[in-house]
Amino acid sequence: MSTLEMMLIAGVAIPLASFAFLALFGARLGKPLSGWVATAAVGASAVLATVVLAQWWRLSPEAKAEATTAALANSVTWTHLGSIPLSVGVNLDSLTVIMFFMVSFVAAWIHVFSLGYMAGHSDEVDGISHYHRFFAYLSLFCFSMLGLVIANSLLFLFIFWELVGLCSYLLIGFYFDKKSASNAGMKAFITNRVGDMGLIIGVTILYFAADRTFDIVTINEMANSGEIRHSLLLIASACLMAAVMSKSGQFFLHTWLPDAMAGPTPVSALLHSATM
Repeated sequence: MSTLEMMLIAGVAIPLASFAFLALFGARLGKPLSGWVATAAVGASAVLATVVLAQWWRLSPEAKAEATTAALANSVTWTHLGSIPLSVGVNLDSLTVIMFFMVSFVAAWIHVFSLGYMAGHSDEVDGISHYHRFFAYLSLFCFSMLGLVIANSLLFLFIFWELVGLCSYLLIGFYFDKKSASNAGMKAFITNRVGDMGLIIGVTILYFAADRTFDIVTINEMANSGEIRHSLLLIASACLMAAVMSKSGQFFLHTWLPDAMAGPTPVSALLHSATM
């Protein structure tokens, strides 16, 4: 496994470790230490993303193509679905590198903003401080987004996509003792599930059209070579677009977006910038 791949994997794993740590020990750390833990974690991911971007920028087109092929070969078989192996690995290409940098960079500054915002706003729900829970959710959200960016399998892309939706629900409904906030979180969750039906259908079409594989690089190569019928690609793309429309709050699946302001302001900054 190349250094670039390991740094990307580490950039995803660090926010996950932050989430686990805050979920277990955040209440003991209290305010503001738990916020600094989450901020340091996503900051470390942003630093790794910057290093990866700088190294990738210096590579020649031939070296980039070799790195992409090598990353595909380094995929590890996670389990089997019947006779079909399910592999997990890093989709290392220019789009992955730049999006990984953008998401982690924006998320890091939103965490910094969150430290100041939550210091001056209530973090209590039913009279109990949930400061650590807020930053734990932010860490889980960053893990989900970064995992989505580097996924080389449509199956894992779908899993991380759904985790992003779960985090949106948790963050928007952070003040769950307020009926408006809990309703807003539920509305966002349900509306996104409507669009995600398109993602499920699109992934299923591509899976069977590409000779039963979830591998994104393989599907792209088959599509470019004409091995997948244009009509199937058109239908699958339209289904995937439905999922994108719901997640990014586009008409007609936009109705959840105004209600999402019920969550703390940093939530809106993270959901409506880093993700959309």
